[in-house]
Amino acid sequence: MRLLKYKLKRSTLNKIYILFLRPILEYGSIVRDNCTNYEKEILERIQYEAARLVIGLTRSVSINNLVDEIGWTSLKDRRNMQKLILMH
Repeated sequence: MRLLKYKLKRSTLNKIYILFLRPILEYGSIVRDNCTNYEKEILERIQYEAARLVIGLTRSVSINNLVDEIGWTSLKDRRNMQKLILMH
């Protein structure tokens, strides 16, 4: 995505993340939810880095502002939602 951020629009980069990268991060997320907090933080950092690439901001921007602007839910919230759907 780093190479594509200068060639594609923001909406296209957003679609690339949602269609191709997020499913990789969420694969088996219900089973992997009992992994260590360190591993969960690594996954969240990958998502934050992708959000920075999509928006075009630097690392100096706070994560809260980044999440507010991009509008993605955290991977932790998505894992909890998937577990609730599975239990229902």
